[in-house]
Formats: sequence, C-alpha cells, structure tokens
Amino acid sequence: METSPFTLPLFFSIKCLADTNIFKTDLFPIDNPQALISSMFGLHLWHYASDKYIQNNPEVMDFLNNKKPFDAYKTSIDNLLHNEKAGIIRDIMVFKFMSSLFDEFFPAFERYYKQGTEKINNPILVSELEKRYKQAKDALNYNLVSIDNLTKKEYEVVGNLYDLLIKESKDKVLYLDFWTTWCGPCRAEIPKLIELQDKIKDKNIEIVSLCCNSDKDTWALFIKKNNIPGKQFRLDKAQVALIRSKLKFQGYPTYMIIKDGLIISKHADRPSSGDKIVNELLRIEAL
Repeated sequence: METSPFTLPLFFSIKCLADTNIFKTDLFPIDNPQALISSMFGLHLWHYASDKYIQNNPEVMDFLNNKKPFDAYKTSIDNLLHNEKAGIIRDIMVFKFMSSLFDEFFPAFERYYKQGTEKINNPILVSELEKRYKQAKDALNYNLVSIDNLTKKEYEVVGNLYDLLIKESKDKVLYLDFWTTWCGPCRAEIPKLIELQDKIKDKNIEIVSLCCNSDKDTWALFIKKNNIPGKQFRLDKAQVALIRSKLKFQGYPTYMIIKDGLIISKHADRPSSGDKIVNELLRIEAL
C-alpha cells in the first residue's frame, strides 16, 4: 500500500543521517550566499533544516505523530528563526518549510500563513508564497464542470475536488484517470477504459476521469462522442495545481486507486493491462 494523503512526508519516516555528522556546519557551511549558484544548495539547506529542526526535535516529532502539523511546523520555524542568522539563507529555509506545509497540510498552512509572512524578508520568496496561496484559494472556490453519464448534460460542482474524492472513496473504490484531450496515449486507453467499466459494473468500484488543462468544448464533445464511462470532471490550471500538490501526479495519463480516504496506489496499471487492473481493483474492493 502506498502513502495516503494523511501520512507524513518521506523524510519524516526515514532515519536521518545526523548520527554521521553529515550536517556539521564546519564541513558543510550553510551561511555562504555564494553557494546559491549551485542547484544542489537549496536541497542541502532543506535536509539540514529538516534534520535539525524536525527529525531531531522530539517535541516536533510528537506533534507530527499526533497529527498536529500546525504546531509541528510553527515550532520548527520558530526555532529556526531563533537559531539561524538572518538573511537570504534563513529565508530560503523558512520558505522550504512553509512550502512543505502547503503541499502536505494546506489547512495548517493557511492558518499559519494568515498570521503573516514577516518571517521571510526576501520579497521574491514572499511573492511566490502569495501567488501559491492565491492559486489554491481560487481553486477551492472554482466551479468544476462535470458531465452527467445518463443525460450527458453539463453541470457545476462547487468546492474542493480533492476533498470530494476523499469523501466519496469512503463508500467505494475509486479508479482515478488523469488525462487530457490532446494526449495521444490517453485517448488510446479509452476503448480499454470502456471494457474495464463493463467488467466492474456490478462492483462497488467507480471510474472517475479528471480531464486537465483542456478546452471545455473539446472535452465535452469528446466525452459524448466516445461515451467515456464513469464520472467526468474538467479541471482548469488552478484546480490542476491544487490537486497535483495533494496527489503528486506527473504526466498523462496517470491512474490512481483510492479507498476509505487513502491512496492505495499512486501508479495504478492502465486499463490496457486488462485482467491485471481488474483483479487489482477487485482485490482492493474485498479488503
């Protein structure tokens, strides 16, 4: 079983390398702005900060283990601000902490963000956080366009699609299909998707197709012409950015399986895998 949207990021669950002193600052300085010319320096700062202020802080780890991300990140950032020298390096570390909070626990990020961004002085980093927050809020309030399978009529769904999917998966298994109208491999899977629907139609399994960054009229015509099964949603750029921050999918097509509010598989087999994906869905349904 793969990670759920409610589990901690990978670095929380892996034993850090602090025991080997890899992050001793006399060996690997973290206060030299000239090091910013290296694309790896930002990654080094992230590992240094997460090792020092998260992994090796019992209070923070206790907050995380008890599903209190706001308290965990607030404590980590407060300690970082207190111990690290003010400047661009510290700003980057705080920015990375806040970005992680945004990606993993958006409600906690929003609560923390509303307390003010004065923790970061660099205007470019402040602007980037503001842009991400605005996009996420726009996506939450966006009216999603959907198509009714029976009538083929369009209707709107107001709100957070991610939360809707998690909620619906508590009653059934969802097979998510992330696709676009301009993606050749996506279109090639449609006949097999129809065959898959026929094989699971009497089961508590539902196909949910999420069309990303595609023209509305082209999408609607494509659905009706090809009689694509399952629930149909079209996402604009803001919605795609929000759900991508939650589910971490990359290209198209991508298939996922969700059940009971958990991501069972983030890289599920395609419909063209035939009995392989059918058997996997039936196995998960029976769990």
